[in-house]
Amino acid sequence: MKTLNPMFEKKIVPLSKPARKTRSDKQMDVKVAVSLEEKEILRSLNYRLNKSQSMTQFASNLVKEGLEIPYIEHSPYYPVSKEKEYIHIKLTEGYQLKLVNISAKWNCSLRMASRRILINLLYEVKGDIEDGKNI
Repeated sequence: MKTLNPMFEKKIVPLSKPARKTRSDKQMDVKVAVSLEEKEILRSLNYRLNKSQSMTQFASNLVKEGLEIPYIEHSPYYPVSKEKEYIHIKLTEGYQLKLVNISAKWNCSLRMASRRILINLLYEVKGDIEDGKNI
């Protein structure tokens, strides 16, 4: 059936959109389970060391520091208690690769590997503060 207006007879061809570029500062978000006691320690250390950072930034910096330490591969795993909460860690691409390599070496998930690194460094920093060492 023809329409009276020839403009409506044309078939509309959708335009293909160009592929979107990924951001150069793209970060991966990892949810890490921590006990209530560990979260309290994280908060107090964050407040003592640098008051301007959020919990996510502080935990992310701890994991980044831990990924740079060569002996972190031999650190023990601390299991999570039943009462747990989650904190977020944001890692850039270089640290993502290091975390993936360590989790493959430990044969565990990214969450478990990041928890292992975070908690070991948390207790290390807490011990240094209690001993009176400068960080």
